[in-house]
Amino acid sequence: AARPSVLVAFWALALFLVWSTSFLAIGYLLGGEQSAARFDWLSLTVARFVPVGLLCLGICLAAWPRETLHLARTRWRRLLVCGFFTVPGYSFALYWGQQHGIPAPIASLETALAPLFLMVLGARLLGEPVTPRRAAGFAVAFLGVVVIASAKGRVGDEPYALLVLVTACAPLAWSLYTVLVKGPSRRAP
Repeated sequence: AARPSVLVAFWALALFLVWSTSFLAIGYLLGGEQSAARFDWLSLTVARFVPVGLLCLGICLAAWPRETLHLARTRWRRLLVCGFFTVPGYSFALYWGQQHGIPAPIASLETALAPLFLMVLGARLLGEPVTPRRAAGFAVAFLGVVVIASAKGRVGDEPYALLVLVTACAPLAWSLYTVLVKGPSRRAP
């Protein structure tokens, strides 16, 4: 039998390979410079969200039926908002940006803004401290986004800065979801 550390390394590598190629796959599915679109941004979001949503619901109902139904009865509004930000909100912004001209490497880079958004949201909504080092990191990252946004004038009919801004809403949506589930996740499995 394989040692646990070998299995962990294998699955970590597999996850890395899937994640690292996902933005290229998104570009391929939305149609790039060399290929026709197989989906538009909205239909790709639906194609991703529906199977994942149904699978996760099935797992929750199978593994924790009582807790899942209790949360659905008592926290249904928060569940709907969190459910929107998790996949559809994230995907709407990311896929729209990529379909309208944000290259896969830039989209991938922009999703790395999530920790910065979490820092700001955590400070604002959860009272978490922002140290000078964190503030400096945020400033550097923000300047990087400004440089990226000013790299081009227009892509098609859209200003490139708008495409960068909309795509940056993807990690913002994920960060909002993360902050919104922090409290309830402490009280539920």
